Amino acid sequence: MWMATYDNGLAAVHYGPCHVSALAGDGVRVQIDCRTDYPFNESIEMTVKPEKETAFPLSLRVPAWCKKPAVSVNGAAINATPDAKGFIRLHRSWKDGDTIRLQFPMSVQVATGTDKNLKPAAPYATVSYGPLLFALAIPDTRNANTPDPAARWNYALDIAGEKAGADVTVERGAMPAQWDWPLESPLKLRASAVRFDWKPTHDAALPTAPVAATGEATKITLIPYGCTKFRVSMFPVTERTVKSAGEGQAGK
Repeated sequence: MWMATYDNGLAAVHYGPCHVSALAGDGVRVQIDCRTDYPFNESIEMTVKPEKETAFPLSLRVPAWCKKPAVSVNGAAINATPDAKGFIRLHRSWKDGDTIRLQFPMSVQVATGTDKNLKPAAPYATVSYGPLLFALAIPDTRNANTPDPAARWNYALDIAGEKAGADVTVERGAMPAQWDWPLESPLKLRASAVRFDWKPTHDAALPTAPVAATGEATKITLIPYGCTKFRVSMFPVTERTVKSAGEGQAGK
């Protein structure tokens, strides 16, 4: 999560709750405490604790998906434009208790593409929020390697409107006391979908054309991809979804 830099600085390359202790500047012991619910939240707060005031560069990586990061030091906003390598570089004299606050605004992204590994090729859509890919969870049974046969999963994503994902809603809950990648995720999305007669096979996992949205649309709950063992993350699509999202990055 942290690296030392060539000029006696430190670099945050991945974010999550953590504590780092390292030498920086003129060989001064520095501790940095990071408090955050990222990637389930968009705020990150760090407290810098050098043994004595010392100058060194602190580099903060900006994820490629984030277009408008915000950074403040001790409550004062600073320039948050990343360099060519994607880092915001803070070179200053640090003293005990200095606080850095990062904000990585998240939004829903719906991308459509074509799975050309299938013959014939098949259209699909994916749903992301910030750094996380989302999926429709299929619960397992008492046998952890067996999906629940009663689970409903045969849905086509039915996203309408001029802006893809505008009608997808975000639901937040409390973080669990002990993280175990639960189905009851602290971050969920609610998206429109229609049920249809989907019978995937090994050779034809997806319908070869958009699904007719003839049935009544319903809201399905999506959770982060890693929170469920069995899931659907490449969704069949309706014609409205294709028109709304266009050909996105998922198609590349």
